[in-house]
Amino acid sequence: MSHIIYSMAATCAFMILNGCVSMEQRATQASKFYAIGIDQHNAGEYEKAQESFLQAHAQLTADDNPPDNYFTERYYLAASDIDSSRAYSYFIQSSELYSQKKDWRASITQADKLYRQSIGTLRIGTQREVEILESDAQWKQTGKVIGATLIGVVAAMADAAQTQSNMYNAQMSGASTYEVSNSATENYLEALRSAQDQGFFDLPDIEPIPLALGGSPDEHSVRFPVIPNQGYFRSIGKLINETESTQCTAFIVSSRVAMTNAHCVSEGGALYWSEEAVSQLPKRHDVVAWVTADGALKKGKRSELPGSDWAVIILDKSASELPPLTVLSDRLDSYPDDSFSHALLAGYNGDLNSGYYLTAHFGCQVNGGVRNFAYMSILGKTIPGEASVKLFLREDLEQAKLKMAKGEAPRHVPFVLDLEGALFHNCDTYFGSSGAPILIYSREYKAYFVAGINQGQYKDLPQNGPLRNQRIGVSVPAFYSTFMTAKRLVDDNKI
Repeated sequence: MSHIIYSMAATCAFMILNGCVSMEQRATQASKFYAIGIDQHNAGEYEKAQESFLQAHAQLTADDNPPDNYFTERYYLAASDIDSSRAYSYFIQSSELYSQKKDWRASITQADKLYRQSIGTLRIGTQREVEILESDAQWKQTGKVIGATLIGVVAAMADAAQTQSNMYNAQMSGASTYEVSNSATENYLEALRSAQDQGFFDLPDIEPIPLALGGSPDEHSVRFPVIPNQGYFRSIGKLINETESTQCTAFIVSSRVAMTNAHCVSEGGALYWSEEAVSQLPKRHDVVAWVTADGALKKGKRSELPGSDWAVIILDKSASELPPLTVLSDRLDSYPDDSFSHALLAGYNGDLNSGYYLTAHFGCQVNGGVRNFAYMSILGKTIPGEASVKLFLREDLEQAKLKMAKGEAPRHVPFVLDLEGALFHNCDTYFGSSGAPILIYSREYKAYFVAGINQGQYKDLPQNGPLRNQRIGVSVPAFYSTFMTAKRLVDDNKI
């Protein structure tokens, strides 16, 4: 919502110079419509929310076109925010329709369309920011009143000084002229230069998502790009391993606690978690501690196993403004079969612009797991070739037991032991999606819960094994007690 106020204030300031003051009133009205839309969405009134968002969008335009002046880059960011909020509302509506076994395809198609439109609009806006960078002299000559409002944008984007924020507030409160010092103008331009240096303006084009991985609704699921400015998606970010130059996905489960895979962390490595809001500069949170199944700051043979490939990470500063994802406290097989309708996996998959954008696979399923060294179905769903999988695991375990009974060492550790605690799912994965949350939708609570952590595809089996390329995750019970311990230590300010 702040982007809308800033955008319209900037446009209004320009038009004040030309004898028009109506844009400030329209900015206020757009802000009100947007806030009403958010409230309606939160109340489950999705159709009304869409109407309010459209009314907010209409306040930003004249005859469906953006204001025709140089300082319209804020229009694009505001329009992008509205479209992505509309997309999120359609996504939540689709989730409920899916759980009710109603037609969800029209809503999710709209979500996909609006997210792509939002990213496209955002790219235009960032290009206009570059135009400002390339026109310093022109900006300085005309930036007196305009700068008062644009500085407010910088506050969100580059932590501008409180005095600059006060200038913005003065302009919004009705001051028709407010002198901005040359130093404030230079601060704004310097913030833009810093943003450019950090690659903020290098938004890539949206590559088509291969049809095999989604991209348009199929019979059961769809995958689409996301701008993570609303709800669940806000708490899913990138985990960057600077030492090894690798990238994974991680997600917030408490103010300073996040989850990922063990194979995404490294002993002695420099790690940080990044909030990827896309329409703002990413916020960096350095990792000060991490724990795996092998212990604190340790990686060993245990954490290499698929059912134990988890890591709890503790951040240097709070991300309390983000809504933590809620973790289920029990195994999925302990719930009645109809408790959950579908799964969602959202991660920074490398098959779309090298993992620049968050992508969500909606409507996939958790379809099995390993418990007590045997395959089990979950929630009434099974993996393809269930009988073959059961036979494969059983014979593998029995073969090892027979050799041990004869005093012989088995030729390998049975795969079923390696897989203990693993989840099987059919959500799309790729490099970069390691550590992504496996979310599952509760029919009772009308909300998504964390059921596990995505690991990837299991490739270390014999070529013809029935589990070859099966998508694997780690179930919550494997890490739940460690997560709760970390949360208590952080909440009690002991870390």
